[in-house]
Amino acid sequence: MKKIFLGMTSLVSILFATSVINAETYTVQEGDTLSKIAEEKILPLKNWLN
Repeated sequence: MKKIFLGMTSLVSILFATSVINAETYTVQEGDTLSKIAEEKILPLKNWLN
């Protein structure tokens, strides 16, 4: 029973952390292209990781 509780606790923790990371949502606006969205959202993250 303890293993099930620990497993569920860690799963909830992972899901919560993921939701916090993805809390910033992006609304697609007219005229946006995938490359423009990538430049604004993905490249800063890539630069931050390096």
